Amino acid sequence: MALLQADHLTVYVAFHFVLITLLSFTSATPGRGSANVLSLPQPYDFLYYTGVRSYFGEEWVKAAELLEKAILTKESLSRVRRQCHEECVEAGREAFNRLDSEQGSLHDLWTLDWVQQRAECLRFCVGRSVSPAAQLPVSTDIDYEFGSRNPYNFLQVTYYKLEKLQKAASAAHTYFVANPSHLEMRNNIEKYRRMEGVTEEAFQDRELENENHWVLYDSAVQYEASSDWLKAAEKWKECVNETLRQTDECRLQCEMASQRLPEDRGVDGSRSVYEQAAVSEADEE
Repeated sequence: MALLQADHLTVYVAFHFVLITLLSFTSATPGRGSANVLSLPQPYDFLYYTGVRSYFGEEWVKAAELLEKAILTKESLSRVRRQCHEECVEAGREAFNRLDSEQGSLHDLWTLDWVQQRAECLRFCVGRSVSPAAQLPVSTDIDYEFGSRNPYNFLQVTYYKLEKLQKAASAAHTYFVANPSHLEMRNNIEKYRRMEGVTEEAFQDRELENENHWVLYDSAVQYEASSDWLKAAEKWKECVNETLRQTDECRLQCEMASQRLPEDRGVDGSRSVYEQAAVSEADEE
């Protein structure tokens, strides 16, 4: 039994390794769907970096446009990956079904056939909507920037400079939800609440869809605190289901993402993306 489990584990690990390798290798090659109009022609990290440079150059209109486009492009890329993952579930199913009946070299060949069919389906599906450049992996710095919601930090200032206070308040609130210890942003939000033209509707989390499991968690805790056990049980159930859904989504995105290349951070490796943009802007001047 232990040997059998080990064999299955080896095949599982090998499948994911080969699948990621094939996807990474083919991501730079235009697929058959590249003749179509691509909905995601530019990488979101390029859009973000360009938006940050416009921010430091005080080109507020351009900065707002690029930063918003970077956020939208990242969300759209996730949706494309999710859709393609669902569409390609059955790819190579015939080869997969033969794995239990084959042994030795034939088993390995059918495994490779299954992986190749799945990778080809995913490559073609993603290539219909995403350009080869937009399929490339992003750096850990960009991952950190979006994970910490820093684009909304830039947008808050940008919209304030453009006197679009409603949007500025929304960006500030969205950033503060993920960074509750940021005192300056807390003060900014209080100022926005006192400004004319800013309504309560502005203070909505733009990333709420990705954090809904925490909202359900807080609701369940509140119902428990008020001894409303029936509603608490309902919310805990919703919370668990949403957490499992988010876990599956995270696993899916990790499986579909291109494999990140090793980074040589060098002397300037400690700088964040916006600091690098500021330095680049200063050098040009």
